Amino acid sequence: MRQYGKELSEEDIQEIMRTGKHERLPQKYLTIVEECLRAYVDKVYNILLEHGYNLEVTEIVFVGGGAAVMKRFGNYDGNNIQYIFCSLQRWQKLI
Repeated sequence: MRQYGKELSEEDIQEIMRTGKHERLPQKYLTIVEECLRAYVDKVYNILLEHGYNLEVTEIVFVGGGAAVMKRFGNYDGNNIQYIFCSLQRWQKLI
């Protein structure tokens, strides 16, 4: 965002993380955030690989807000990877 001399609010970024879109942002800003989120997801998967996990066969479960980011912006989508989404309000009802 620095290249445009602009900043985004945390709420704007979280909206993109949750839904993959943002109704009010220009496409150039959305593209930058998407690229950063894809880089983050790649970093997470690379850490798993560095620790010896086989992403094709190891059972992996991503939970919470991170699950939305991993599913939406990740490149891995095998039967061994699960994504569990749960809002704070729903979680509080469960406990």
